Amino acid sequence: MTFFEHLADLRRALFHAALAFVIGLAVAFPLSPFIYHWLTRPLVEIGKDPKVFLRSFEVTGGLQIAMSTGLWSALVIALPFMLIALGGFVFPGLTKRERRAVLVSLVYAVGLFAAGVALAYAYMLPASLRIMLWFNDWMGVPVEFFRATDYIRFILLVLASFGVTFELPLGVMLLGHFGVITSAQLRDKRRHAIVFIMILAAVVTPTTDPFSLFILALPLTLLYEISIWTTWATERRKSRDAK
Repeated sequence: MTFFEHLADLRRALFHAALAFVIGLAVAFPLSPFIYHWLTRPLVEIGKDPKVFLRSFEVTGGLQIAMSTGLWSALVIALPFMLIALGGFVFPGLTKRERRAVLVSLVYAVGLFAAGVALAYAYMLPASLRIMLWFNDWMGVPVEFFRATDYIRFILLVLASFGVTFELPLGVMLLGHFGVITSAQLRDKRRHAIVFIMILAAVVTPTTDPFSLFILALPLTLLYEISIWTTWATERRKSRDAK
């Protein structure tokens, strides 16, 4: 194929990816009230009534919340189809082994992102909200309500941060699968990796308490250990195939 033929294929892939996002937005935007209700459940977990505790002070407050929840939800819905569209452009240049590795990694990527979001939603958010309210009480600052737009922005930031952070071990696994790094190197750098994970968890988590930090750091450390074993298993298989 010529350069312009490749360019035409890329334009077609980008168009299909954009179309998938638009369709996802058309599906997600009408569901914004239900998504908003789901995002307010952590308040219920700490004994706060969202209908009383969340308030909007902007004329466009409801629209801002609908756009935030709709856009993020549309991205989550459309992302697999967007990746398939872009994969149609990349796959012809990959070997059969590389295609299989990419497809498996996409499945793991979706699972890890969902696991990160679920962990944040079930444990991190209620704990963070309790700690934030405790700090206000400790400082003597009364909190009668949260601004709804600020609350949704905070919730979406935490969920997205956890989901994206959970993708890091997958990158390590892929580097090991393609031979860029070895299991021995991963074992040797374990202490450095744990320090990096702790720093990353401290940056990502919105609170400063050790409990919230370990909620993220512990699963990431376990995933790093799993990546060492999966890399080792890949090396053993390659060694047997070479004989």
